[in-house]
Amino acid sequence: MPTSGTTSVTGTRVGNCLVVTISQDLSGGMLDEIRRVALTGIQKDGATSAIFELSAVPFMDTQEFQSLRDIARMAAMLGSKVFFVGLNPGIIIHLMASDADVGGINACLGLDEALQKVQAHNQQSEDAVEDTDADQDISDILDEFLDAPVEQTEEPPDLEHDSSIESLENDDHA
Repeated sequence: MPTSGTTSVTGTRVGNCLVVTISQDLSGGMLDEIRRVALTGIQKDGATSAIFELSAVPFMDTQEFQSLRDIARMAAMLGSKVFFVGLNPGIIIHLMASDADVGGINACLGLDEALQKVQAHNQQSEDAVEDTDADQDISDILDEFLDAPVEQTEEPPDLEHDSSIESLENDDHA
């Protein structure tokens, strides 16, 4: 699903992952375009992961970084795991010197590393679904067991008037 226009943002689907490539600075309406491409791609195409490829971004201030984090949180609300790739070392130095909140960011050096993490995340998600299915199977079995009718057995013998007990007692006294 490559998406492009006069802005320099493209969204490309790789398996269940949406790769959002940004090839210029984040000024003007660029952040709105990134938000549109990312959230539309996730919602319409059901991408379970998104990668923001930022290696071509020459600079970024803390407000632009915060806006990217907000887009990542929106993507997470749609059920997508987000990775930031290729942040310029100068941008990282600036963000750290500015005390920008960088917590919760999944960052990778390159696209290959990010795709490997996406694959690992997808495998974990599949395993969790399988575990949930197994838990559901056990739950179904337990529900069937609890809902099964209880079979009635014969009434227990009345021990006070049981002749076998009386005969045993008589044998003991004899």
